[in-house]
Amino acid sequence: MTDLWGFLLQTLTASGTAAVLLVVKAMFRDKLFPRWQFAAWGVLALILLLPAGRGDMC
Repeated sequence: MTDLWGFLLQTLTASGTAAVLLVVKAMFRDKLFPRWQFAAWGVLALILLLPAGRGDMC
């Protein structure tokens, strides 16, 4: 891994997204349908699976 800052940015983005999701889940408690919760965590999974900064390699 040569781009340490890109890795740290991706980690920070994923951590921030997870924190926001946990806060939203705590705010709405039982008002969110399971399908919405699954979709929100799916967005986080995509952020974790897609590497940051791939656009400048072309």
